[in-house]
Amino acid sequence: MTKADKRRAKRQRAKAIRTVVLIIIIIASYCVVSHYDTHYTNDATITRVEYHDDTNTVLALDEVGHVWEFKADNVYCGQSVELKMYNNHTTTVEDDEVVGVKAVAVIN
Repeated sequence: MTKADKRRAKRQRAKAIRTVVLIIIIIASYCVVSHYDTHYTNDATITRVEYHDDTNTVLALDEVGHVWEFKADNVYCGQSVELKMYNNHTTTVEDDEVVGVKAVAVIN
């Protein structure tokens, strides 16, 4: 293999590596954007807790009047929470899911 062939092969490897890195960046960017397009937060107040042996069923009322049901421990009625929501890639909220709950400190 001549020096010119070695340089050509090296350039081709470098080009292939750049292409792979670019594809990885594009895929990662799509995943990040997709996550933010499908997840949001929702402020709510816990209105009911049904106590069970294994876990508690909780109902929370958001600021718009929707009632959300989820499983959680260490919560109480009247507690303010931030619901982490998943929209199932739809524009309506009826099929959205609660995927996380965080207690919100209320300052009087």
